[in-house]
Amino acid sequence: MKLSLTPNLFLFLSVLTAVGCAVSIAEPIGTPLYTQGDNGFHTYRIPALAVTKQGTVLAFCEGRKTSGGDSGDIAIVLRRSGDNGDTWGEQQVVWDDPGNTSGNPCVVVDRDTGVIWLLMTWNRGDDHEKDIIALRSKDTRRVFVSHSEDDGQTWSPATEITSEVKQENWTWYATGPGSGIQLQQGPHKGRLVIPCDHIEAKTNHYYSHVIYSNDHGNTWRLGGRTPNHQVNECEVVELADGRLMLNMRNYDRDKKYRQVAFSEDGGMTWKDQAFDTELIEPLCQASITRHHWPAGDAPGAIAFSNPASKDQRVNMTVRASFDEGRSWSASTVLHTGPSAYSSLAVLPDGQLACLYEAGEKHPYESIVFARIPLPTPFLPSLPEGRSWDLVWQDEFDGEAIDEGKWEVIGDSPRRDGFWVKEDAFLDGEGNLVLRTKKDGDRYTSGAVRTRSKYESAYGYWEARCEFPVQPGHWPAFWLMPPKGIGSLEQAGQDGTEIDIMEKPWREDKIQHALHWNGYGEHHKSEGKIADIPGVSQGWHTFGLWWTPEEYVFYVDGKEAWRTAAGGVCRVPVYIKLTEEIGDWGGDIAEAALPDTFRVDYVRVYQEKPAPDKDGPEALPLVDLSGDTARQVVIAAGTETVYQGHPTTVLLPDGKTMFAVWCIEHGGLAGPMAKSIDGGLTWTRIDDRMPEGFKTHRNCPSIYRMEGPDGVEWLWVFSACTGEKGGPPYMPRILSEDGGDSWREMEPLGDKFNCVMTFSSVLRLKNGTYLGMYHRRSGPENKLLEVVQTISPDGGLTWSDPVVVATVPDKMPCEPFVFRFPDGNELCCLMRENTHKGRSLMMFSNDEAQSWSTPVDTPWGLSGDRHMGVYAPDGRLVIAFRDRAPDSPTSGHFVAWVGTYDDIRNGRPGQYRIKLLHSHVGSDCGYPGVELLPDGTIVATTYIKYREGKAKHSVVSTRFTLEEIDRILNDAPDVKHSGRGGSH
Repeated sequence: MKLSLTPNLFLFLSVLTAVGCAVSIAEPIGTPLYTQGDNGFHTYRIPALAVTKQGTVLAFCEGRKTSGGDSGDIAIVLRRSGDNGDTWGEQQVVWDDPGNTSGNPCVVVDRDTGVIWLLMTWNRGDDHEKDIIALRSKDTRRVFVSHSEDDGQTWSPATEITSEVKQENWTWYATGPGSGIQLQQGPHKGRLVIPCDHIEAKTNHYYSHVIYSNDHGNTWRLGGRTPNHQVNECEVVELADGRLMLNMRNYDRDKKYRQVAFSEDGGMTWKDQAFDTELIEPLCQASITRHHWPAGDAPGAIAFSNPASKDQRVNMTVRASFDEGRSWSASTVLHTGPSAYSSLAVLPDGQLACLYEAGEKHPYESIVFARIPLPTPFLPSLPEGRSWDLVWQDEFDGEAIDEGKWEVIGDSPRRDGFWVKEDAFLDGEGNLVLRTKKDGDRYTSGAVRTRSKYESAYGYWEARCEFPVQPGHWPAFWLMPPKGIGSLEQAGQDGTEIDIMEKPWREDKIQHALHWNGYGEHHKSEGKIADIPGVSQGWHTFGLWWTPEEYVFYVDGKEAWRTAAGGVCRVPVYIKLTEEIGDWGGDIAEAALPDTFRVDYVRVYQEKPAPDKDGPEALPLVDLSGDTARQVVIAAGTETVYQGHPTTVLLPDGKTMFAVWCIEHGGLAGPMAKSIDGGLTWTRIDDRMPEGFKTHRNCPSIYRMEGPDGVEWLWVFSACTGEKGGPPYMPRILSEDGGDSWREMEPLGDKFNCVMTFSSVLRLKNGTYLGMYHRRSGPENKLLEVVQTISPDGGLTWSDPVVVATVPDKMPCEPFVFRFPDGNELCCLMRENTHKGRSLMMFSNDEAQSWSTPVDTPWGLSGDRHMGVYAPDGRLVIAFRDRAPDSPTSGHFVAWVGTYDDIRNGRPGQYRIKLLHSHVGSDCGYPGVELLPDGTIVATTYIKYREGKAKHSVVSTRFTLEEIDRILNDAPDVKHSGRGGSH
C-alpha cells in the first residue's frame, strides 16, 4: 500500500474540499505506525494521540497480544516522534499487567507544567464486558492514572483512582478513549478534563461523564454525567463562550447521529443533550479537538473525525466547524474503506494529525498516522472587514430532504409545467436535485421552500448551484415574504420578492431582480442582468448581502449589483429553490430529458455583534458621593482621631445593626456602635466590650453564626494582639445575647497567623461555617496566599487552615465568598495586591472542598476588600475600594451592580456607583454592606469623606437599586461611560 501523503496531495485534498467535490481514497492516507502481527502483538486498537508542550508527538494504542478482542492480555503501548511525525521511535510499553486487560488510553497534556497524564482502565483478562455489566465477573472495571515528566520517555507506575472517580453502583467504566483537554479560559482555567462513560448496575444504560483535576493531575474527582443514556465513548472540546461540548457515541440504533451535550460549569453538570444530525455514525468512537481559537474577526476552528457512514465502519472523514460546532462546513476523507476509531491533535506547525484505525479488508489491520491541513470552509469572502455567524444552513448530505427545514412543493401548475414532489430529492452525494422530466403530455419539475420553517431578514444568503444544460429551463434561488410583496404605500419595505439568482437563458448570463407593490397594475420591479463567462458550466455561488440600507448581490464572491430599489425590504422572508419551464431558455420539446438543477448547499449568515467592551467605557457610572442626604456618620473623625476599617452585621429583625472598627489604620480595636433603626442613628456601646478587646488589633470583623444549641451568636475576630503583626493570632470576643453583653474567648492561636482576620464567613449546606482570610508566605514572607478553615460548631473551634489560592504575581488577599442564586456554586472574589491588574475570582462546585484556578474578574470589579449582597430583584451589589486600571474613580468607595452570570461569564456588569469620595488618595474601603427589608442597601466604610483637618470617619451611604435605575433612565446625562461626576 502507498501510504505517504505528499504536499501535492495536501493541496489536492484542500482544493477538492473547498469546491465541494467528493474525494475518493482507495488506500488509507498516512503512515502505518502499528500493524497487525508486529512486535508479538496480534492486533493494535484504540488510538490516542497527543502533542506535548515541547512539541513531541505521542501515539498511544492498545497492544492486544493474543486476539483482536476487547478482553484478554492487553497492554498500552506508545511511539514518539520529535519531528511532527516524519520519523518515529521504537515501540515502548507504557503499562502491562500480564494476562489482564490494560486499555482505553485517554491522554491529556498539562500546558502549565508540561506533565503528560494518561488515564486508563483495567480488568481481569478473563472478565468480559457483558459479564462485568451483568455483575457476573470475578473483578470489576478499575481506573488508573500514570504520568510522564520527560516528554513521554518514561512513565510513572500506574496508580489506581477507582474510588475517587467511580460510583459504587457503576459496573462498566471506560476512559475516553482518545484525549482529554485542559481548560484555557474562565473560572476553571487550568482544569484537566477527561471524558469517560459508565453503566449503572442492573440498567444496561450507558451514560457519558467526565472526571477532572484542579491541581494539575495530583488528584482526580468525578464530574457530571449526561442527563440521558444511550451514549458512551466521548470526547470533549472547550467552546469560545466558555462552555464545554461533549461529543458522544450514540447507541440509539434508529438515529445514526452523534449526540452532544453542554456544560456551563467546567463539566460539573451537563444539559441540552441532543443529536447532531450533520455528524452521521455507524455506532463508533470519534474524536474532536480545537484547532485554533477565534481571533479578531477570524472564527475559531474545531476538527472532528469518525467513520462517516450510517451503515458500517468505513469512510474515515475529518470535518471542520468554524462556528463552534453548530455546523460542519468542510471535510476531507482520509480513507473510503474500512476504518474505525480515531484520535485528533494539532501539530506545532498548525497541521491536523489524525491517528486512526484502517485497512483494506477490515478496519483493524493497522493504525495510521496522517497529517492534513485543516479542511477549507466556505465563509463569505465579501463584504470584507465583517465577522459572521452561520445561523442556518442545509448541506443536503442526508438521505432525504429535511422536512424540518423544507416544504417540498407538489401538484402545482407553474408556467409551462407542473411542480411535483417526486422531482425534488437528494442524490446521496451531498446535493439537492430539482429534476425536470416529461410525464405523459406534461412536463414536471421540482421546487422546495422554507415557508413557516425558516424565515429571517437581513444578513448574507448564499447557495452553490449547478445549472441544467438543456433548453427550456428556468432555475432560481429567491426569497419571498410570507404575506406577499407588500402594498403601494410602503414601496417594498413591507415585502419584496428578492431574486438572488434566476437563469431563464441557456447563455452565460443570470439575473438579479426585485419585485414589489404586488403583482397587479401597480407592480414594480428592478433588475440586473449579469454576463458571466462560463456560468452555465460547473458549480457557482450566488449570494446576497442584505442590510436595512441596501442589497448587494454576488456571483462567485464578486459583487455584481448594488441597489436600494423598492425601499429595501424590512420583513422576514423564506427561501425558495425552484426549477421551472419557460420559453426564454428555448423550447423544452427540444430538450433531452431528464435534466437537473443541483444545489450543493444553502447558508445564511448574520453579522456578529460587536463584542462587549470591558473597561472604563463599558459601565455607566452614577455619582452619589456628593449627596449628603444619603450619608450617615457612625463615628466622626477629628484632627487627632482616625476612625478605621469597619465591618457591620444586620440581625434577623431587619433593623438592628452593629458596626465595629479600629482606631488608626490597622490599629487597635475597642469601638462598637449599635443601631435599632436600620442604620439611620447609632449609639456607641464601647463600655460593653471586655477590657481585653482594646488590645485586639487590625480590622475587627463581626459575624453572626448559629451556635450548637441553635442560639444566634455574634463574633468579633481581629488579626492579632498587642504589637502589630504579633501573636496571639485571631483574638475574638463573643456575644450570646444579641450584642447586649460580650466576653473574651481564647484566641485561635499560632496556626491562624494572618495579615487580617476573616474577611468572609459563609454557612455551608451541612451547617458548618467557612472562614476565609489571607496570610504571608514565600521567601521572607513577601508573598500572600488565601486560606480557608471550617468551624463545625458556630465559631467555637476551627479546622487547620488550608491554602486555596496562591498567585505569586498577583498577591491575592481579602477574599469575599458568596453563593450562586441556586445555591450550588460558590464564588470567591479576591483583592489583587500588586495593583497592576484586575482583581481575582475563583469558583467551587463542591462546598469549598476544591476551588478553580483564580482568574481575572471583569474590569468593573477590580478593587480592594469586596463585600456585597443580593438585591430583592436578584442583582448583586458589591462595594469596595476602586482600584480598576485606568478608572477615573480609582481610590474612591464604589459599588458594582450586575448579575452572578455577569461575573461567572466575565461580562462587564450593568453599572457602577460612586458612593463616597476619598480626599486622601486611596485610603478607604473595608466595607460592611447590608440589605434592609425595604430594599435599602447600607454600605459602610472608613474614609476622609470631606475636606478639612478632620481625619477619617466611619460613614455609610444608603440607596436602593430602583433609585439608581431611575436616575439612569430619567437623567441620561449621569451616564458618564466611566467618567466620574462632581462630588
